Amino acid sequence: FARKRARRGPRADGAKGPGAKQRHRVIVRNLAWQAEAADLRRLFQAHGAVRDVHLPAAAGGKRRGFAFVEFASKEECEDAVRFLNARELHGRPIAVDHAVAKDRYQKAAGHNPGAEALESAAPAEGPGPGK
Repeated sequence: FARKRARRGPRADGAKGPGAKQRHRVIVRNLAWQAEAADLRRLFQAHGAVRDVHLPAAAGGKRRGFAFVEFASKEECEDAVRFLNARELHGRPIAVDHAVAKDRYQKAAGHNPGAEALESAAPAEGPGPGK
């Protein structure tokens, strides 16, 4: 028997594994420090069913100036990007875009955490002493 193997490459939605649930998230940048999850939920629910709002914080509890908002569908997510990008919240224009997995973002941005360690351990280029 020759069976076809299921394609095992990374999923387009960034989810892991064959049964992983697809997530429809946006990233909201340039948030005012006083922005709360309830503020974001109120603003974004006009464009669809908001499943979750997450405001990451640094180790000391200080907010990092961005958030993730998850929607029930891809269409709702796209509407939020289209209608809320550059809208003001607490006197600041927010940047709204589709969220991607952190590893995909770092790869696209050219960030390779392992390369920094290798570069600092590598000897300096050029002729050595006495050459």
